[in-house]
Parts: sequence; structure tokens; C-alpha cells
Amino acid sequence: MTPEPDEWTALRSRPVDATPAQERERWQKLWALVYVDGVWARSKNDRAYVVAKGLLYASEDRDWSFVGTLSQRYLSAWKQGVSPSGPALVAALVGWDVAELVIGNGEAALTRLLQRPHGLVPGQKSYRYSMIFHLMNALRDPLPEVTFERIRQIVLELEATGDPGKGSAPASASLSTNEGLTERLLWVV
Repeated sequence: MTPEPDEWTALRSRPVDATPAQERERWQKLWALVYVDGVWARSKNDRAYVVAKGLLYASEDRDWSFVGTLSQRYLSAWKQGVSPSGPALVAALVGWDVAELVIGNGEAALTRLLQRPHGLVPGQKSYRYSMIFHLMNALRDPLPEVTFERIRQIVLELEATGDPGKGSAPASASLSTNEGLTERLLWVV
């Protein structure tokens, strides 16, 4: 079922004065149009937006079960040949790791983040920065035990490995503060 273009456009256009409750309600309607009866509708960019937003809301609510469900659905669709958008794939992968950090083995989830292939997301300027940016957003409030220093350590470890065939990138002094890291991640992603 494909929604009328104006229905989707109206929902996709974010009202400037929307309250957080209205934003969540808007997201629920978008989700209902993107994932219909177990089938992905809409374009990969639309899916990317809705998946990433849903993971953010679920993380804020500490609804780790829905984080896992949303991630699994997206990753399952990808395995079935749905062409993934880079940011949505990163969001789904990180979302699943965030769920595991809370309901499963946290160290294993962080280790898997470090071992994931850098070239997994075609077209992304830098998979590792995008991944860590999503991780920072997801873990900012719900998991105080996963400190900024731990996330910074992950970024530095990933930076030191470099991209395959491109040499390694030296650790930057701009990573020494939260503001510098966020600034840099926003610039690279």
C-alpha cells in the first residue's frame, strides 16, 4: 500500500512549533506508512529517516525491546535485498548494539562495534564516525556507565586503524573535549 504523495509529504514536513509529543505522534504515523504488514514501503531515504528517528525515540524511552525489534526488522529487510540507506543501516546496527548493551553483554556489543568492517556502508564518507555519532546520541542519557571517555577511546581506536587501503588517521587534539568530538563528527558524517 503506497500512501498518497501529499499525505506522506504533509507528515514528512516537520512543523516548526511541534511539541515533543506531536513529533512522536508524527513519527508513529510515518512508521505506519513505511513498514506496512511486514513489508517495507517508500524509498530507502524515507526508511532511513524513520528508522533513525525511531531508534532515537526508543533509546530515549529506554524501550530496549523496541530498539532491538526495529533494528532487526531493518537488518532483515536489508538481508532480503532491500537497498539500505547508509545512515539508516548505521542507525540499525548501532541500535541493536545499544539494546545489547542494556539487555545483553555490553562488552561484546562494544567489541563488535570495533570489529565491524569499515566499508560496510557504501557511499558513506566515514562509516566509523557515523557509527560513533549514532552511538553517542543513543547512549548520551540512558547509560551513564558508558562514559564519554569510553566512547572517545572507541573513536581513537577506530581512527588509529584507518580505512582499508587509505593508511591510518592520527588521533586529533580536537577529540579531547565533548564539543570538539561532536563538532568533528558532525563535520565528517
